[in-house]
Amino acid sequence: MKMKVLAVISLFSCITHVYAEDHIPSVEIPKDLGGPRFLAWNNDYSYLSKSENRQGTWNEHLNYIPLGNDAENYITVGGEARWMYEYLNHATANLTPQDRNESVAQRLRLFGDLHLQQNFRMFLELGDNWAFDAEVPTPANYDAFDIQQFFVDYRLPITENLQLTLRPGRFVMPLGSKILVSTRDGSNVQYNYDGLATWFNYRDQIKIDVFDVKPVKFQRGSFDDKTDQSRELKGIYFNGKILEQPANQAKLDLYYFDMHHDQRIFTDGADVQNRKSIGARVFGQKENIDYDFEYIRQFGDYGDKNIRAYATFSQVGYHFEQKLNPHLSLQSMLFSGDNDLQDQRLKTFESPFPRTALFSGAAEFGLMNAIFIKPTFALDLMPNMNLKTSYGVLKKHKNNDAIYHAPSGIAWNEHDQTKSKDIAGITEVELDYQYNRNLNFNLLFSNVDAAQALKETGGKTNNYLSVTTQFKF
Repeated sequence: MKMKVLAVISLFSCITHVYAEDHIPSVEIPKDLGGPRFLAWNNDYSYLSKSENRQGTWNEHLNYIPLGNDAENYITVGGEARWMYEYLNHATANLTPQDRNESVAQRLRLFGDLHLQQNFRMFLELGDNWAFDAEVPTPANYDAFDIQQFFVDYRLPITENLQLTLRPGRFVMPLGSKILVSTRDGSNVQYNYDGLATWFNYRDQIKIDVFDVKPVKFQRGSFDDKTDQSRELKGIYFNGKILEQPANQAKLDLYYFDMHHDQRIFTDGADVQNRKSIGARVFGQKENIDYDFEYIRQFGDYGDKNIRAYATFSQVGYHFEQKLNPHLSLQSMLFSGDNDLQDQRLKTFESPFPRTALFSGAAEFGLMNAIFIKPTFALDLMPNMNLKTSYGVLKKHKNNDAIYHAPSGIAWNEHDQTKSKDIAGITEVELDYQYNRNLNFNLLFSNVDAAQALKETGGKTNNYLSVTTQFKF
């Protein structure tokens, strides 16, 4: 297995070294343009219509393919190849027998992005996802050749400064801090949705998203993914700039989500759930200080129970103007639990499509009935190489509630009550190297040291290691 991993990484490194750019382009790319970006549909290569902006690299002829003489009519072709080696000595913290897991996850993507003038766009992304030699298969790593995203954008200018964009189809839709609606990028298959998203944009100062979507239910075969008719997410998301100065920037997010689930399983059974979330987030930067504060309140119903849950999130960081650009930050968060599972109120917080790796890279614990505090120290070892180290303390919010698994949100086992609230101490070291704008390497080690509450449920300490090579164009 180790030889396979080394062979794959070595071969891919050689290939990408030949075809990737050796240096970041010297041409100054206009603000908010260029790529590759985290989300492929955020790439904007329209600046390549001007010959003086070209560097003559191999990918420019794919990133901008003109259609006729009008520079606004063009096609972008791009893609991604990612290999992730993962090792866990206890993939389920020993809650299932023989849970050692070692595998290589492979993600392949190819997309085409058609632009006609400024008001019409069609995006198609195909993908193949698989994991090799996994002893404990992760379902989200398996989806053979299929449509990952397929949508059209139609922009309607309302006034000179206000535009409305309609997006029907299948797409990825991360929102805000991604606590409630994330991407699940650590797995091969991201959270994809079928439905309609619309947004208003006022001078890039205010953006309002309105959406009605259902998650994609992916299958292992080819072209067999379907819409999950049992779940539906509706909502509205507001983002506005409060301050915009060189050394003082602040933004405000306000949102409302309505999540319906035909059969949500909790510790006391399964029933219909309608969970609504209302939240506010303030984040930004003031000189050397960066900050992010968020509060979420949840209400609704689960069967004949009333939902009354909440969550808080905060992150404050400081950038030292010293060699290696040291950065120190502190995260603290709380996701409410329920101390009385037999009454008529459900107080356990739940994210519809959670940011699964928020506590650890191993993504073991759900954002439910949890308190987490984590300081992080980061250094730039090289201009494109970053080292992060952190130690987090994870506790239960309520003793009588369960420890929940990510991302399913299912209790780890039937033993909900624990005498202790201490779940684990989590140590992580991450090294990230952006070789150039196409090629990235990442190394992550995580030690989840089981504390008393986890041990009471039968859990054990878990070590997690991932080595990732990712190439985008």
